[in-house]
Amino acid sequence: MARHGGKIYIGGDFRAVKRVGGHSVPRYRLAAFSERTGKLLPGFHPRVNGPVRTITVGAKGTLYVGGGFSSVNGIHRRSMAAIFPGGRVARGFTSSADRTVRSLVLSGGGLYAGGVFKHVDGRYRSGLARIRLSTGELDRRWSANVSGGGVNDVHKLAKSNRLLVGGKFRQIRGQRHAFIGSVSLKTGAVQRWRPKNVCDTCAVLDIATAGQRVFAGVGGRAGGRVTSWNAHHRAVRWNVHADGDIQAVAVRKGTVYAGGHFRKHFGATTRRQFGAVSVRSGHVRSFKVRFAGHRNHPGVWSILAGGRLLRIGGGFLGVNGSKARRYAEVRFP
Repeated sequence: MARHGGKIYIGGDFRAVKRVGGHSVPRYRLAAFSERTGKLLPGFHPRVNGPVRTITVGAKGTLYVGGGFSSVNGIHRRSMAAIFPGGRVARGFTSSADRTVRSLVLSGGGLYAGGVFKHVDGRYRSGLARIRLSTGELDRRWSANVSGGGVNDVHKLAKSNRLLVGGKFRQIRGQRHAFIGSVSLKTGAVQRWRPKNVCDTCAVLDIATAGQRVFAGVGGRAGGRVTSWNAHHRAVRWNVHADGDIQAVAVRKGTVYAGGHFRKHFGATTRRQFGAVSVRSGHVRSFKVRFAGHRNHPGVWSILAGGRLLRIGGGFLGVNGSKARRYAEVRFP
C-alpha cells in the first residue's frame, strides 16, 4: 500500500475490487481510490499479470511497483515497473530483475530494490540493487550483494546515508550480518551497525522506524516477535513475542502497529493477528482490531499508518463486525 496526493494505492494478487455492498469492478493487481471519499479512481486501471508485492510513489506521482510479474499493460516489465498516475507504463524505466522484488524505496535519485533476485539488467545483484531514476537502469557502481537468503524489506533511515535491510540472509558483501543490517545509500558499503540477533532460525519480514529507533517484524521457526533496536547500538531495546509470524509493522505517534499470523498470544496479552505497542517500552497497548476469517487466516500482510486512518491489508473476511474483505480502514486509538 502507498499514500500520495490524496490517493491510496493498493497492490496484491486480486483481479477485482468493490466497496462493501457494491459491485465488483475489474482491477488487475493494482488499484487506486480517493483518500477522502474511498471511491475507486476510474482512470487508474493498469493490468499487471502477476502479484504486486511493493509500491512506492515518487514526488511527481509516478508509481514504482515490484513483485512477481512479467508484464504491465501488455508491455514487458519483469519484477519492476514505473507507472504514471494515469495508469500508463513509463517507457523510460526498463530495469528488470530475474526473480521477485519484495521491497522498493526511493532516495536521492535512486530506487533501491530488495528481493530474492540474483540478477538485475543482466548483472549479478543478489537481493539488493540500485536503479538510477535518470536512466531507468541499474546503477552498476552500486553493489551490496547478500548471501544465505533473500531480502524482504529495505527502508531508509531518516537523517542518514543508511539503507536498512531485513530478510533471511546471513551475510552482506561477505560480512556477517544475519537477518538485518545497513548499507550506504551512496556506495552500498556495509555500515558498522551490527544489531544483536534475536534468534538463529528466523527472518526479518518488515522494518519501520521512528527517528533513530528501528522496529522489525520477525517470523520463522523460532516464533514471531516485534523487536526494537537503536540504529546506533547493538543491544535489543525490547521484544514482544507472538505465537506466529509478525509480517508487517508501522509506526505513528509513539505506537508501533504489528500484524501477522499470530492466533492468540502477543506479549503477555491476547491479540489475534494485530497488536499495538509503545515505541518507548514495548508495552502492549489496549487497542484491538477484531478480524473474521478461517482458523489459519485472516493474516495481516500490510499496514499503512499515514493520514487520518489506519489501513490494513491481508486475507481477512471482515473487520470489527464489518464485511470489509482483505482491505480495511479503522480509526486510530
